[in-house]
Amino acid sequence: MRLLRPHAIPISVVWRYVGSLCLAGCAAWRADTPQEPSSLPPTKLAAESVVLETITFRLPLGQTDPASIWQHVDEQRIDADARRRLEWNGIRVGVIGSQLPPMFAELLAEEDARKDAPVSHVDHLVTMPQTISRGRGAPFEIVSPERHAELTSLRRTANGQLVCESLTNSQCVLIVKPYPRDDSRVELSLEPVIRHGQPTQRFLASDGDSVMKSVSGDNHHFPELCWKSELSPGESLLLTCSDESRGLGQAFFTDATQGDRRQRWVVIRLAQTQRDNLFPLGMPPTRAPLDRALLDPEMAP
Repeated sequence: MRLLRPHAIPISVVWRYVGSLCLAGCAAWRADTPQEPSSLPPTKLAAESVVLETITFRLPLGQTDPASIWQHVDEQRIDADARRRLEWNGIRVGVIGSQLPPMFAELLAEEDARKDAPVSHVDHLVTMPQTISRGRGAPFEIVSPERHAELTSLRRTANGQLVCESLTNSQCVLIVKPYPRDDSRVELSLEPVIRHGQPTQRFLASDGDSVMKSVSGDNHHFPELCWKSELSPGESLLLTCSDESRGLGQAFFTDATQGDRRQRWVVIRLAQTQRDNLFPLGMPPTRAPLDRALLDPEMAP
């Protein structure tokens, strides 16, 4: 079994894959089907709304060199106290700039290369991306695919106390809420919860004879693990478990839904804000940093 290592991938190739995911999903990432610029005016977002893109990379535990990914991530962008509390509980987070780490770029290219393989013979390392539009404070959920008949979680509280809890019929959920700022930056509020117990139907609204309901269990909250992160358009938040894969980080960011246990690297990218008309949806900034432009002429301003 091979150790996944990064290879040099031109930045323009990376964004050829990522650039149009909000328009047509994985199929639009193919390098041999370039997307023509739209002649339509940019989509106007509702006031105080943002567009986010999420994608998850599922890498085999023990076969990945984490340092090759984290060297492209700024962990100092996360508040030091929040970062310490998350690390205590096996969760590691940081901010990615406008370029994906090379290993992720390689995985996107490999995923596209085997698109025609029989489904039964494909071991997908990249999940289908999602594009999410939300108003100020409106939540969306990133749900772990694995459901546990019984999940025993060991966590450390804000005062350092170890707490062991057992929850039945449980599933890990990350609740994300965006809060746009006046300068096109967005503050993301993140809260990990474990949804457990028997699902229940909850009445939401009615319109004549139609009734809207949601089906879910009870949420077990971890207030000491709530944190906030600020992103500019084009930047991404990276979330995964710590290198030791322990505690709540192991529960939230690993799964064994395809047999062997995999580590989940979740990327949440700020694609567009209501106050940012210069940054096309799903595309990198129009002006690249000077050193990137020298390395890749296609990215020159």
